[in-house]
Parts: sequence; C-alpha cells; structure tokens
Amino acid sequence: MLLLSGSVWVWIQLMLSLYHQTPWMEPIDEPRADWTRFPEVTAMFLVALLIALHLIPRFDTAPSPDTELTLGRLTSHLIFTASVSLLLPAILICGRPPAEFGFKVRPVRTQILDGLRGFLLALVPTGLLMLATAPFRNRQTQNPLLTLLSDTNDPAIVALICLAAAVVAPLYEELMFRVILQGWLGSVLRPRTAIVLTAALFAAIHGAIDGVALVPLALVLGFVFQQRHSYLSVVVIHGLFNGTMLVLALLTQNLI
Repeated sequence: MLLLSGSVWVWIQLMLSLYHQTPWMEPIDEPRADWTRFPEVTAMFLVALLIALHLIPRFDTAPSPDTELTLGRLTSHLIFTASVSLLLPAILICGRPPAEFGFKVRPVRTQILDGLRGFLLALVPTGLLMLATAPFRNRQTQNPLLTLLSDTNDPAIVALICLAAAVVAPLYEELMFRVILQGWLGSVLRPRTAIVLTAALFAAIHGAIDGVALVPLALVLGFVFQQRHSYLSVVVIHGLFNGTMLVLALLTQNLI
C-alpha cells in the first residue's frame, strides 16, 4: 500500500507538471559521447551480438528439451553477465570521461532519488499490465528465475536468485540498453525515437507476454536516462522493480 500510494503521488505530480507545462524531471545538459571512436563502436558491436543472442530463442518455435533454469545454469549466467557488466564499461571509458556515458559518482543521493521517482512512476502501469497478462503465464512462459524460485526452499538458492534479479540483471541490462544502445541511437536519432526503439528491443528479449507488461517500465527507464543521463538512476529503477516482483512472488509462494 505504501508503494502504491507513492506511485499515485508521483503520477499526480506528473499530471500537475504537464498541466503547468513544467518539466517533471529537469534534463541535465552535459557532454555526451558521440559514439564514433573505436572503443564505442566495439562496445556497440558486442551489445548488438548479445541482444541477437537473447532474441534468437524467442523466435525459435521448435520445442527445446531441458531448457529450465537450474542452479548450475544460474551460476554460469551470473558469472557471464557480471563479467560483461565489467568489460563493457572498461571498453567505453578508454580515453573518455566516464560521465559522458552516464557513469557518474556525484551526486549519488540525487541519482538514487531520481531512480526512486522513476520506479514509482513505472510501478502502477507496469503492475497493472503484469496482472492483465497473468492468465497467459504458465511454467513455459514464466520468467525462469520465478520458476526456479517456486521450486526451491533453499535460502542459498533464493539469495542467489535475488542477487541475479535485483542486482546483476539491472547492471547488465541497463548497461546494454540504456547506456550503449540508447546512447548510440540518441546520437543519430531524435531522443524520443531512441527511447521507443530501445524500449521495444528491451521488451522483446523478455518474451511476448512479459515484454508487453514491461513496456511502461522500459519507457520510464529510457526517459529517466535521457533526462538525467545517469546509469545509477536506471539501475536503481530496474533493481527496485525486480526486487518488488521477487518479494511479491515470495509472499505469494508462502501464502500458497
């Protein structure tokens, strides 16, 4: 109820801002990467390859045996995504200020508060779409992490799932989609177009059902990154949302 109240309040603030024609979230005017140097092109190529690898299974209609997530696969996935989350920033900032890509240290408090505002903005529309698409979810279409969560009572595995969903996945996905993909698209297209295209690809890698529900979240992530140019802010939004979904799943599982 507290989160719902906060989300409603943020939406009221947004409506008032639109009514008074004032920005709900002030844009930050600062230098941004032009995405023409070799390290940036290399990072874009790697991200395009990663997104393609995520998308290909979504278009494979042939049944694939033994595709459920296991502890071993989860551990391997964590190691891979954490490694990529370290490698890509290292490539990007070769000879270029990290702030040009949204990697900013200060002010941390402002970046976290921006993330909290974005999370509350995305919560209601995304939550409503999650409820609307719930009847179409089953073991095959459900997020693999939630499937593994429903199959275990081991605290160590639950902790590993929480780490994957609320920390590593936001770091990995926001780096790929907002920092690199949207950053590059924003340098060659209008910002709104870059936000929409990035959101569409972000939704697509999560499958048809979850993808539809995640569109509002993806659009909010894109908007906040465009306005505030902060990697930390979008990671906070993504992490809070995933963490909330995990807590709700755990509560539902315990009630059942």
